[in-house]
Amino acid sequence: MKKTVNIKQMSRAELEQKYMEMATKVEQLSQENAWYQEQIKLQQKKLFGKSSEKVNSDQLSLFDEAEVESTPINDESSLTELKAHTGKKKTKLLNPDELKNTTIDYVLSGEEMSCPKCGHNLHEMSTHIRRELIFIPAKVEIINHVEHIYSCRYCENNDIEATIVKADGPAPLINGSIASASLVANIINDKYEKALPLYRQEVTFMRMGININRQNMSNWIIKVANSYFKAMVEYMTRQLLMMEYISADETPVQVLHEPGKAASSKSYMWVYMSGRSESKQMVIYNYEQSRAHKHAVDYLKEYSGILLSDGYQAYDKIDNIVQAGCWVHVRRKFSDTLELIPKNADKKGTQTYKCMQLIRKLFKIESDNQDKSYEELKIIRQQESVPVVDEFFQLLQELKGVIQLKSHLGEAVIYALNQEEKLRTYLNDGRIEISNNVTERAIRPFTIGRNNWLFMNTVKGADSSSYIYSLVESAKLNNLKPYDYFNYILSILPGKDMNDEKLLESVMPWAELPKELYNPKKS
Repeated sequence: MKKTVNIKQMSRAELEQKYMEMATKVEQLSQENAWYQEQIKLQQKKLFGKSSEKVNSDQLSLFDEAEVESTPINDESSLTELKAHTGKKKTKLLNPDELKNTTIDYVLSGEEMSCPKCGHNLHEMSTHIRRELIFIPAKVEIINHVEHIYSCRYCENNDIEATIVKADGPAPLINGSIASASLVANIINDKYEKALPLYRQEVTFMRMGININRQNMSNWIIKVANSYFKAMVEYMTRQLLMMEYISADETPVQVLHEPGKAASSKSYMWVYMSGRSESKQMVIYNYEQSRAHKHAVDYLKEYSGILLSDGYQAYDKIDNIVQAGCWVHVRRKFSDTLELIPKNADKKGTQTYKCMQLIRKLFKIESDNQDKSYEELKIIRQQESVPVVDEFFQLLQELKGVIQLKSHLGEAVIYALNQEEKLRTYLNDGRIEISNNVTERAIRPFTIGRNNWLFMNTVKGADSSSYIYSLVESAKLNNLKPYDYFNYILSILPGKDMNDEKLLESVMPWAELPKELYNPKKS
């Protein structure tokens, strides 16, 4: 039941007090309404607006893809390079000389070597070479490893203890299984590099006339992950924690059968990456059941270097580290605020636009000096970037006193001010990147795969996937071809001591490996 107030019976002081209360309430409601309006606009932008200036060819219709992607090209030049759609830049595709070449010579027969006009003998004047790129579909074969067993006839005939000697073949990848290194490497490459779910691989094998069901493939993946990859990733982790500069990020994943949790609840892949200045380049995925602070603290408790992140508070709980902030996350917040300004308004005259311009200056300084050494970059940042950063935070301090802190601009301002110390860290060390984009790019293959398979089934499967993604992305970071790398390590690790650190170091993605495992050099 509503309480009624008779204002005629109220004193002037009471009326003034009541007015102030109502005015304050109206202001609060007005701010809340403005905030909700901003959220609606942002959600509409995410749902219906374009997220990038670039056109994503993956979003084109399947039926017109061939027409859209086709372009008149010279047959010979198509092997080496194609012009980009803008016509300004050439992108190298492949070098025919790096592929296996087979030459077929076409010569005239003895009878054809006579001139059709005069009848005299012809001589070879020159040759014409036409190149053709041949595709050889995948095929599956059986290799029978026959281990011959020998005994000594003399011992047998003279009642001496029988001597039996076996010619040992290579240790099996998985005991009692037909799975080979090349087969499992291909399954891993298709699933974790190409984001091809196991049920689609099962169909592909069926079309080849081979019955390999997804349960078998899943068992093989989990088995090799735990037998070989787990020890490798644990070794990588020990190396990571000794580095001077690393970065971190996290992304959600759904695991259906997780003890004590509903199937719809979120788990997380925490991703850690070596800094660009480190000699050993790696990406490590670490599966945890939540985004709780304790996971970051437990994983990094022995780390004492520089950590670049997006400002998640979990990393504030870690002792003995220097934190660096991500300017891209700051830019996104001001960019979203800029999008909320009506189209017919003068955006360039707003304080939000001024903030964005200052941030863009910082990124341009980085872009213009990519080829500089870390020491040179530090000097340039001190001379050029520091004044811009000072101006940016001075502007934010001024805005803080005049804007509505519950507005989207207010949230952007407060976020940046709270992160100021971390955002300034990169200015004093040329090794540190201005943003955490490189770690986000390392996460992207996982998010693409997640969109295909939607969820993981068990904790064991999630752990196995974390080991494999760690090796896939670390291989790519070191310019390795993932399939060839996995085929190589799965061929040599069976039967070996996985506690041998010399062995582990020799098969790491950054180790000196056979040259055929590497992608062609980028021009």
